Amino acid sequence: MTDRPNTFLVGAPKCATTAIGTWLSEHPEVFMAARRDLHYFGADLQFRAPRIDESTYLSHFEGAGDFARVAESSIWYLYSKQAALEIAQFRPDARIVIALRNPVAVIAAHHSQMRLNGLGDEDIVDLEEALEAETDRKRGLRIPDMCSLPEALLYRDVVRFSEQIERYLEQFPREQIHFLLHDDLSTDPQNTYRRLLGFLGIDTTQRPAFRSINPNQEVRSEPLRRLIGATPQSWKSALPAAMRVPMRQVLRRANQRTIPRSPISPELRRDLMGKLTPEINALSKLIERDLTHWKTATP
Repeated sequence: MTDRPNTFLVGAPKCATTAIGTWLSEHPEVFMAARRDLHYFGADLQFRAPRIDESTYLSHFEGAGDFARVAESSIWYLYSKQAALEIAQFRPDARIVIALRNPVAVIAAHHSQMRLNGLGDEDIVDLEEALEAETDRKRGLRIPDMCSLPEALLYRDVVRFSEQIERYLEQFPREQIHFLLHDDLSTDPQNTYRRLLGFLGIDTTQRPAFRSINPNQEVRSEPLRRLIGATPQSWKSALPAAMRVPMRQVLRRANQRTIPRSPISPELRRDLMGKLTPEINALSKLIERDLTHWKTATP
């Protein structure tokens, strides 16, 4: 039916987009791009890596012509100020899936993920200190040299979901947008997933294993992480090109461990919730869901 994507999981970070994409990839009517976070759209995002061109982007969907849904998942499309317009110009009939979560929980989980990512996305271990650094970081200061996306370090901006969603509502009819809450996936994954499949217009009886995807992890050794990050380019270049990424992945995994994330302090939670309550209220009205419980939850 199409070899161009018609379905976009646009984020937000740490809101189960990886799990949703994994489950959809198991559906017989869905062609999911094998690589996550292509980020072809969102020209305003300042990624360190060069942006892929259109032919490279479309190559990820070769052979998808017989599938009802051709999809990709890129978590920064929601944050981007331009991605909604660009996707609408590319595919005005697109179905948009937006996953959401308590913003305080997202901040904590996202900081943990940034600490884990690559070789240097986030070099501030303490969340409260990282939040205090946002003012400097908006001025281009205190950003790690290897950070893949400096905007991702602006934790409180990342969770301004209401204004981000407004950009999609300006470009797409509401019936083409599906909101999915992390809470619902946790408490009732089967019915939550069934509603998603209904929105996509595909067989709603298919069920994945609903296994845990992308659990919280942390760095085992900060000195080792810094050592890996400081490896001279000349040493990396000595390896065959085909071995560099697998070797990097092996080293990263060896320096990771799966562990429940420590809760943020009650003082920091109260401070964040006080500042984010207007955002929660606005989001509740926008998606027509009562989110009062987020204000008292302990992320």
